[in-house]
Amino acid sequence: MISLVIPCYNDAHNLPKLVQSIRTACSFPEIIVVDDGSQCPVPPSRDYKLVRQANQGPGIARNTGVAHATSDLVFFCDCDIQLAPGILDKLQNRLESTPGAVLAFGDFIWDRTKFVLGPYDYGRMLIEPTISAMSLVRKSALLPFRDMKYEDWDCWLRMLNPEKYSGRTAAYLPEIVFATKGRRRSKNLPKVHGTSEGVIING
Repeated sequence: MISLVIPCYNDAHNLPKLVQSIRTACSFPEIIVVDDGSQCPVPPSRDYKLVRQANQGPGIARNTGVAHATSDLVFFCDCDIQLAPGILDKLQNRLESTPGAVLAFGDFIWDRTKFVLGPYDYGRMLIEPTISAMSLVRKSALLPFRDMKYEDWDCWLRMLNPEKYSGRTAAYLPEIVFATKGRRRSKNLPKVHGTSEGVIING
């Protein structure tokens, strides 16, 4: 089983489509939606476990969701993405077959740009965020997200710090994990080398 933690702030209209894609992406999902003080509250549903809190931002909402997760495998998920069919099962297989792995990640499409992240490299990650927030992690290795601009990048760096956790690694799956449309380009994305649609980075 994989526990999916979904912070939600005024995004409830996207949940039905997301839940549908989760059902095709994962054989045994536990879906946890954290309503982060939405102005229009997230409605209860049989499709997910609903947790409400005052607005504190996505990082703290993720911490809340993790506290309610019953699986040691946790996937963080935004409301407005679509997951590739079977992809969470593939990430789980990659994580469990990679010695020392505490996180599994893959590529993604952001609006019209494809980000091909390439194999895990801690040195590269010190320079730019080369692992998406929407990754599969072991709850037992996870550190709390901090309320800051780059909360996921910060968390992955602390969790994978080779000086503190010798032998830990992240497993890369060279497939598209998720896609999102209509989002503005985030500053918390890797640098893109090129200008065309379907760009490959760090390749």
